Amino acid sequence: MKNTFTWAACAIAIALASCGTPTEDNASTEASKKEKPQENDPVSLTGGRYTIDSAVSTVNWKGTEITGESHVGTVGIYKGNLEVIDETIAKAFVSMDMNTILVTDEDMSDRAKERLLGHLKSEDFFGVE
Repeated sequence: MKNTFTWAACAIAIALASCGTPTEDNASTEASKKEKPQENDPVSLTGGRYTIDSAVSTVNWKGTEITGESHVGTVGIYKGNLEVIDETIAKAFVSMDMNTILVTDEDMSDRAKERLLGHLKSEDFFGVE
């Protein structure tokens, strides 16, 4: 499946930003809506299986060329889940939607970003053109 790319290592960052508890009643759901953690706030996960909310989850990426120059961006999540045992992520599966990849380098011109994005979407990399 060329339109997705799996990175299990990204699951840790996703878990900190977009998971709810495995079983929530209405009271805890209302509380979580009012007290959503900030992007970099640590979250303690209880044991269970978590489904990543792909509608609100993205992964930040950083790629480095052989010249040492690096680029950054985001990519959307197609689907994913985590299994937590003893407050530790024991298993993770994350499938990325490579059609949603973006280049977000602040010091690049729009034209350079488009060129890099085209290269990343080409057969040289993810093949999603």
